[in-house]
Amino acid sequence: MKNKILKISVLSLLCALSVVLMLLGCVIQSLDLSAAVIAGIAVVIAVIEYGVGWSVMLYAATSVLAFVLLPVKTPALFYLLIGGIYPIIKALLERIKNKWLVWAVKIIGFNLFYTALIAAGNYLLNIEDPIFSFNIFVYVLGNVTFAVYDIAFTRLITLYVTRIRRKLK
Repeated sequence: MKNKILKISVLSLLCALSVVLMLLGCVIQSLDLSAAVIAGIAVVIAVIEYGVGWSVMLYAATSVLAFVLLPVKTPALFYLLIGGIYPIIKALLERIKNKWLVWAVKIIGFNLFYTALIAAGNYLLNIEDPIFSFNIFVYVLGNVTFAVYDIAFTRLITLYVTRIRRKLK
């Protein structure tokens, strides 16, 4: 029972921290995507420490709270479709041994989620921003950025597991 209470407490703190980070993205609107991706680090910690099931609950709670509480919905949308869900997908995909298949699925998945992001931004939230356009240049830039993000994310996860995690226990 104590272990479950500790998990719920830690996940609640991670959820609150994520929403506050996305609030920063609302205040400084040029940081909306960055804030959502940084908020996704909480999901990485949840995946590593508590498994995929608990991290899905963290992702869902954070997504709902972000949409309800944030005055600007762009960081919440970025979190919902990229920053928050990707750590869970990455954890599941990297169990596959074939690296080429993993990268192919990641790129296809990114393009599907990015298309959903653009559609939601345009048609649901009426966001007028060049990043929310169905343009080949935007997709190419998005894919290159995603590849760099994935590599950096892998290194950040490695740093957490090899150095930071030991110090926290």
